[in-house]
Amino acid sequence: MPPRKRSGGVRLEKAKSIPHPRPKRRGNEIAPASTLRKSVHQTAVAERGVLPPLGGKLSTGDWGRPGVNKLMQILLVEDDRQIAQRVASDLGRSGYQVIDVATAAEAHDALAAHAIEAVVLDRLLGNDDAITVLADWRRAGLKTPVLVVSSLAGVADRIAGLAAGADDYLTKPFHTEELDARLRALLRARDRHAEREADIVTCGSICIDRRLRTAERGGTPLMLQPREYRLLETLALSPGQVVPRSVLLEKVWNLSFDPRTKIIETHISRLRDKLDFAGPGEAIETIRGIGYRLRDDA
Repeated sequence: MPPRKRSGGVRLEKAKSIPHPRPKRRGNEIAPASTLRKSVHQTAVAERGVLPPLGGKLSTGDWGRPGVNKLMQILLVEDDRQIAQRVASDLGRSGYQVIDVATAAEAHDALAAHAIEAVVLDRLLGNDDAITVLADWRRAGLKTPVLVVSSLAGVADRIAGLAAGADDYLTKPFHTEELDARLRALLRARDRHAEREADIVTCGSICIDRRLRTAERGGTPLMLQPREYRLLETLALSPGQVVPRSVLLEKVWNLSFDPRTKIIETHISRLRDKLDFAGPGEAIETIRGIGYRLRDDA
């Protein structure tokens, strides 16, 4: 059937849809991996069936945020090779660099070896239930956004996926345009979270929100005057390190010389009183003749 036309002559193309495959099961059991077609487009796994330790970039998520024109590495974990090839091709045209694997073991190796920015994880992977695999990843410290795709569309199935650590759950059949949109939404949320974390400075039990310009110790809010806040912030940005008087004068009072007054001592004393009221233990140490240090174990 030819594409429909609007009255204005604009051609309406039908969106691509991923087919709804039947889960490969035998009776009440998931079919063994040996019955599935195996095709991986990356380097071979060093030792098949053995999951390497989760470490490095996998556990920290410490890599650059994606830009509009930057290829984002997406890990696609799908054992149906026909679906995998089609999804990988469509995501590639959308600007992603897709690493395509078929098993949980290969996915684990890819996460350990590459700076993956998001994972598209099929729910049924041969003998592996991706929900169990995902829960193991989260317990090991994986922070990468994970989008689970599945033909299991029941409410209980979706809840189980999200409870295991999925950031989103998309049921089959789906349009690759929607998959792309959901991936970009997950990456935007991750970036906002990373920016939010950058606004938080912690030193021992002291936590400072630089965006809101608030501070607390052990969960107790500190009612600080503006210069007291700036003084605490300057010390907290160098936790456990001595901050010279000259630096405090410049950062807090915008002075390039020492006025030879008790201005620093007075504010340090007031700040100490408020910190002591909020929690036990001396938080600020005086390094005589040099400056002050905020203890990183206070």
